[in-house]
Amino acid sequence: MIPLFPDFAKLELDHRDEVIAVTGDYSLYSDYNFTSLWCYNVEDDIVISRLRDNLVVRFRDYVTGEPFYSFCGGNDVPSTIETLLSHAQKEELTPVLKLVPEMNIPSHSDVYAHFHVEDDEENSDYILSVDDFCELQGNKYRNIRWLVGKFMGDHPNYESVTLDLSDPSVQTQIYDLFYKWEKGRDKQREETQHELVAIERLLSCCHIFDLLALGVYLEKELIGLSISELATKKYAIAHFEKADPSYRGLYQLLKTLTSKRLRVEGCLYLNIEQDLGIPGLKRAKLNLRPIHYLKKHRISYLG
Repeated sequence: MIPLFPDFAKLELDHRDEVIAVTGDYSLYSDYNFTSLWCYNVEDDIVISRLRDNLVVRFRDYVTGEPFYSFCGGNDVPSTIETLLSHAQKEELTPVLKLVPEMNIPSHSDVYAHFHVEDDEENSDYILSVDDFCELQGNKYRNIRWLVGKFMGDHPNYESVTLDLSDPSVQTQIYDLFYKWEKGRDKQREETQHELVAIERLLSCCHIFDLLALGVYLEKELIGLSISELATKKYAIAHFEKADPSYRGLYQLLKTLTSKRLRVEGCLYLNIEQDLGIPGLKRAKLNLRPIHYLKKHRISYLG
């Protein structure tokens, strides 16, 4: 059971149903989706609490590793912010709340009069249209359409397969693809360790989550992987995507194949998460033509 503030509990798999019940539509934000919370808890030190029926989370910054507090929920928001900023100060943390969903704070809220609120731009979630990626119509998607067509034309014998993530042989293929991607992108292990551990955590308990895992095979070799999840009736979240960098258009094909499967489930939007302020990642996400963003805030004391 999630304890009441100021008590906290380490995030455990047993919290899944309760977290989902508390977060509700807030789970369309990538940071508050339970699967994402669990997988990226790579230091095993995320703690959670309930404050005025809001979910409070102590995260680690995805880039710096510095701990900070955040919350999702719209109950007694000014008092919740004050309590958490004060608590951060007592713990000698920087008194700033990050990853605070925009939907926590309506535009008319008096929060803006009592606290400094700014967009946490590098953590805004990019949202793609599932229907648009199924059809790839119009000039907006011309380059993506060309890349998908090039891959399919160059490799007409590719196969798209639904993956059983609990199968040890499939897991081995996923790790092999990860290492190939790592080498192809000329990345050092210290750069990729965080994501590798997150994938390991997901695969270790994949049977618990409602995941859609698609693989692209060429001559029986896994060359592309997409793992996503329906977070709400309309929103899906792309948790992991990896492709052999030597195949041009493969990432775009993965997005198209995933979108077609999601549309069957009635899904309208695919959340491809944030860019973390990394220029190359930002450029890649913008090239996918997002239709809107789920904004988040940083909140601190005035002055």
